[in-house]
Amino acid sequence: ARLNQRAAELDAAWKQSAAQKKRAPRKPSVPKEPKQPKEPKDPKQPKDPKDPKKPGGEPKQPEQPKDPKKPGGGSGEQPQPGGEKPKKPSGDGNPDITLPEE
Repeated sequence: ARLNQRAAELDAAWKQSAAQKKRAPRKPSVPKEPKQPKEPKDPKQPKDPKDPKKPGGEPKQPEQPKDPKKPGGGSGEQPQPGGEKPKKPSGDGNPDITLPEE
C-alpha cells in the first residue's frame, strides 16, 4: 500500500512538474528569449518546495524494492536473485551466447 501511495504521489508530482514546466517556460520564454538555456533553471527555483519530493522520491524508488525485502523477509527474496546470478556465470548465459554465435 505504501509503495502504491508513493508511486501515485510521484506520478502526481511528475505530472504537476511537467505541466508547470510547459506553462512556466512559455511565459518567461517571451521576456527571457536570450536566456533560453537558463529557462529550465529558472522554473526550478520556485519549484524548490516541490523539488524535495522529486529528488526525495527518486532515491526512494531504489529503496522501495528493498522495503518489500525487509518486511517480506530479506532472506526470502535474496536467495531468488542470488540463485539467478550464479546461474548466469555458471554457464546458463554462456551457452545462450555461444549458440547464436555458432
